[in-house]
Amino acid sequence: MGLLGRSDPPQPDLTDPQWAAVARRLVDATGIAPEGDPDACRWIAVRYRPRQVHVVATIVREDGSLHNAYRDAFRLQSECQLVAADLGHLPIAPQSTPHTQETRMPAPAITITAEPSGSVSAKGASDELSATLLKHAGFQQIDDWYGRRHRLPTTTPADDRAAIATHAAEMLRAARYGVDLDPTLDPPRRSPRRIRSGPTPPERNSSGSPNRSGLPRTAPT
Repeated sequence: MGLLGRSDPPQPDLTDPQWAAVARRLVDATGIAPEGDPDACRWIAVRYRPRQVHVVATIVREDGSLHNAYRDAFRLQSECQLVAADLGHLPIAPQSTPHTQETRMPAPAITITAEPSGSVSAKGASDELSATLLKHAGFQQIDDWYGRRHRLPTTTPADDRAAIATHAAEMLRAARYGVDLDPTLDPPRRSPRRIRSGPTPPERNSSGSPNRSGLPRTAPT
């Protein structure tokens, strides 16, 4: 597997020791090679262009187990933000005023809908992170003259479509994307099954007629 780190163009390029420290932090944050783990995955960092470093690693650890790449994208994004903050490359946020409306979702909403054909499509994932999360959930990316969109394979079982769509929405929302999820694919919004209720039918006696006395029925002696 490979990781790519880039520096902010307006800022000065990092030195080789700084890039080495950044690569070390990235493999540690993702769990590829935690600090002090003798059985971690083998990895190297390569610089052949200015302002970037490439990290190439195996996914098989030295003890023979596989590296679990689930949520690596989240950890990588969080660590890059911490690195940028430590280097002073993040702009200072202006002081908010009572009349300033804070924006929580940085990107347009991603719409996940159930199509009449039975397929599930996701539209609006215009950047690489959202596209990676959708593909990780099980969506296939389609790039044509209509633009970029994602769709579940037609062979996906009907029972799995809602689960995959909900999982994709949870990952996108965790990464602070706005998500419009079709209510038919969102289990919490599904209408609960209605159970018919009504008066309890009267108890019948041994002759088969209703017991209207109000007294409990006793077995004949």
